[in-house]
Amino acid sequence: MEAVTSGFHLLESAYKLPVAKLHHLISTLLNSQIRGFEIVEQSLSAFIVPDAQQILLPDEIFVSFSATGPIDPETGCPISYLEGPCLAFRSLCKLPTDVRKFQAEYRPELAHLKECIVMSARSQPGDRSPASFLGGGDYDGDTVQLVWQKDLVEAFINADEGFVDAPEDFERENLDKSRVKTFCGNSKVRTARP
Repeated sequence: MEAVTSGFHLLESAYKLPVAKLHHLISTLLNSQIRGFEIVEQSLSAFIVPDAQQILLPDEIFVSFSATGPIDPETGCPISYLEGPCLAFRSLCKLPTDVRKFQAEYRPELAHLKECIVMSARSQPGDRSPASFLGGGDYDGDTVQLVWQKDLVEAFINADEGFVDAPEDFERENLDKSRVKTFCGNSKVRTARP
């Protein structure tokens, strides 16, 4: 292993390992890295679209599948649509609010929307859309991961919404505008003037 990590090219070096030993080494390393990982079967990744009819409440989503939906582990039958609690997130998750619990509901008025996650477009002026909680998401082609596996979803509690917005004095306390001005003033890149 030390030879590999030291940068020896094993095929061109006088220090040669038998192929079987190298195979064993690589297999052992890979297995040690993936041991403990589990694939979440009850999950998906899909585009989000807004509920233009404003049928869904802000904490509700709608997901309908085409002919070959995921298999329900309890019945062994394909699922046509999701119902129940689920977790939604986008990568990268940086804030506690970037993973949110939603309630998947069946709405026949939305049944024509397949293979996507329909999220509520309802919000009061000044309120955030449900998508914006997910790492600042919006409805312009963002992809969301959705998990409905009970052992992951049941105990989850949404983080306080106060984590979404930076504190009022954050910029004043953490950004020295004079340094930015100096940097931009010393920069050789100039903007074109009209």
